[in-house]
Amino acid sequence: MTEDTNIVAANREESSLTARAERDHIPLVGMIELTAKCNFNCKMCYVHMSETEITASNAKELTAQQWLHIAEQAVEAGTLNLTLSGGEPLVRDDFEEIYTGLVMMGLRVSINTNASLLAAKYERLFSKYPPTEILVTLYGADSETYSRVCGNSAGFDNVIKGLEFASALPTRLGIRATLIKQNKGQLKRLRDIAYSFKKDLDINPFINTPLPGVSTNVEDCRLDAAEIVDVLEENNALIAELYKNNAQSKPALSGSFDGIELDKLGVRTQGFDIYPGILKCQASKSMYQIKWDGKMYPCVSFLSPYTSPLEEGFKEAWDRLPGLLKDLRRPKKCFTCEYSDRCVICPARAQAETGSFDEAPENICDFVKEIATRNII
Repeated sequence: MTEDTNIVAANREESSLTARAERDHIPLVGMIELTAKCNFNCKMCYVHMSETEITASNAKELTAQQWLHIAEQAVEAGTLNLTLSGGEPLVRDDFEEIYTGLVMMGLRVSINTNASLLAAKYERLFSKYPPTEILVTLYGADSETYSRVCGNSAGFDNVIKGLEFASALPTRLGIRATLIKQNKGQLKRLRDIAYSFKKDLDINPFINTPLPGVSTNVEDCRLDAAEIVDVLEENNALIAELYKNNAQSKPALSGSFDGIELDKLGVRTQGFDIYPGILKCQASKSMYQIKWDGKMYPCVSFLSPYTSPLEEGFKEAWDRLPGLLKDLRRPKKCFTCEYSDRCVICPARAQAETGSFDEAPENICDFVKEIATRNII
């Protein structure tokens, strides 16, 4: 088989496995947020907390032993894929202990990172135990932008070194770019950087509202609806240029919204109407997230409800999670909206933006109206 055929076959097999996990409520995929700390101080980050903010929250990061205890139970319950995130997970002094322990359990471990510490601190570790995937987020195309956006003047050079190191590993490398007002004009340069390592770049022009206790002011950074669609259209044009001589390889549409492909809005990819049906994704069905303080949520966007795997046991916390979502409904406004067939609002996004499951977030409504007005989907 050719490499492309192998990839298609692997994706089909993974999709079937995910469908089975959803149907049987197996926690196949997990994300653990090892820390809210980071060596960057990005203007738009919704999760990064300072030491002072963490202290004020009256919560503590889980220890390495606690994370490994939870992971052992998660593996027993069926977890195969585990992503380590933050903050920046690589800033933890005990990261190597946690990572090595997870790998020894047989987990397929992926890492969400800004890449600035990859080559500097973890060359030996990852050369010995390569991650399944390293997903790197770019925040600018030069040192000046990294200084302005991330508060780290050495960030860009260290990120490039990290990408060079990651691209040499037998590891799947993902590269995405977060687009905000301060870097939206750099999309082509960001794509050129990504393409120097792999012929792919995912973009995220959507900025989350900060979590409770996080002091970031996202309104200084967040693109409005028209700017978001402008970026998506520019991105599509760049991709069209790249694939102009190979139409069969051209993606249907670029960009995503919380992992939902924009050409499949509202469509369940696995074909199962699995409880709770209002969630059009794997959240609480075969996927979970555990935040830095040990609370388990259906996904990263939820503020509540949550369970506590450290106190009640992983399997008990996982089994209890879907039932906490049984009464969720779409906001009332959505039932009479003329754009409801294109809507990308999910309960988690509504809650993250408004603090309530019952309110429709205006910024997302504006985006849906914009794509409908321009008729791009």
